[in-house]
Amino acid sequence: MSDRTPRAKFTLNRDMATSNENIELLGIDHPLIQEELGRWRSLPPEDIGLAVSGDVDSLVLLTLWMVETSTSSGERRTIIQPIAVKQDGSRVPTIERHA
Repeated sequence: MSDRTPRAKFTLNRDMATSNENIELLGIDHPLIQEELGRWRSLPPEDIGLAVSGDVDSLVLLTLWMVETSTSSGERRTIIQPIAVKQDGSRVPTIERHA
């Protein structure tokens, strides 16, 4: 029998997270996210791909890139950028939006 009690509650809303001590703000710098990123970064590239089938008319390669930027004032920003391309190199924004 599995324990269905939530271990943690998360939100993307900063105001909600700061006003409720039982809800954590989930972002790229959260320890759980950092732990997962570390786990996936340690795997060889050939071990992290997968293939799926879906409602598309041609083969599409979907990649997820973690992009870190910084400004001259020291502000840092990290985003996950999906990039989907067909075999001819053309982008597939509909797949990127559903990643």
